[in-house]
Amino acid sequence: MENVIKTAGVLVFLGNNVLLVRHGEKAGHMNDTYGVPAGRLNLSESSIEAAVRELLEETGLRTTVENLIKVPENYTAVIERKDGSIKNYNQDTFLCTNWNGELKANDETTPEWINITDLEKLKLLPNVKKMALDALKLKQNSV
Repeated sequence: MENVIKTAGVLVFLGNNVLLVRHGEKAGHMNDTYGVPAGRLNLSESSIEAAVRELLEETGLRTTVENLIKVPENYTAVIERKDGSIKNYNQDTFLCTNWNGELKANDETTPEWINITDLEKLKLLPNVKKMALDALKLKQNSV
């Protein structure tokens, strides 16, 4: 697949809730779609470094690379953007085991705690439910 955009995402859990971000007016994704806190890698940035940065940018929560565990699966998706373009994404996803800070929206996304059983009710970007369930399994196995 040509022009694959490499991204990194983070899954954070609090009890039975998973932290997702709702995309708003200024986001490239369609309005009111939910995704994991994630984004493109900067030049010379590793996936895990991008995951730490994206979590802070999209949610206001801080973590470190030491608090991230790679979800073994690699996720790919073809997503239509607001501008009508179709983009190919390849995402490394990490489970966050420890974080601090307060949730804070930015001009593109609003972070929300979503009960894992309510994922079916939301307009999700591709793979979000699978990512959440895979990370939850990893979390339960690493306790």
